[in-house]
Amino acid sequence: MSVTVNMNETPTFTQVSPICAGGSFTLPGTSDNGISGSWSPAINTSMTTQYTFTPNDPAHPCAVTALMTVTVNMNETPTFTQVGPICAGGSFTLPGTSDNGIMGSWSPAINTNMTTQYTFTPNDPAHPCAVPAMMTVTVNNIVTTNFTQLPAICQGGSFTLPATSTNGISGTWSPAENNQTTTMYTFTPNPGQCGTSATMTVTVNVPTVPALTPAGPFVQQVVFCTQYNSKWHQWYMVGNRSDW
Repeated sequence: MSVTVNMNETPTFTQVSPICAGGSFTLPGTSDNGISGSWSPAINTSMTTQYTFTPNDPAHPCAVTALMTVTVNMNETPTFTQVGPICAGGSFTLPGTSDNGIMGSWSPAINTNMTTQYTFTPNDPAHPCAVPAMMTVTVNNIVTTNFTQLPAICQGGSFTLPATSTNGISGTWSPAENNQTTTMYTFTPNPGQCGTSATMTVTVNVPTVPALTPAGPFVQQVVFCTQYNSKWHQWYMVGNRSDW
């Protein structure tokens, strides 16, 4: 009696390429050398898994099981330092490489007139599992800076230019306050505030010394200015009498 011993057949397969987590792949129902069968466990696209192929082909009764490991690479999220708010018409840039070294591009085009959400799309061969990222850049509208006009002063008097506008914009004035002559001052908002510059002229009234005829050896002249009924007046004293 002759007993035929058939050689075992090993199913061969083309290795499935690595995928990114959440991607997709299929395991072939028939090996490259024509042996049909099934795989276990079920396909898992969330983690690297080893699969077993079990032949069930009557034409290949001596086929043995085969193994294949499919690598699942974890996704990478590009990280960025948030671009700070800008004032309308200002400028900013969006970086071409993330803080964690992933290259890519942004869309839509930069808009300096309104708040916009931008999408970063990775295109870095060294990071095939990088996912898109988003960043919203806030654009603040320009605010007209308002101040209450300061009243006129007499030469040598005092006044204070407010450091904050009536609508809440803080900043600085130039030039330095001058109580000797009428001066126009320019207000510059502090950085990060979207207020316009503003100007204010503070009027300094210079008193006019009247020409007086002395009434005697005890005549004195003391001149100063006051405001009454919306008019400026110069005061002087002759002897013990005041006139204006």
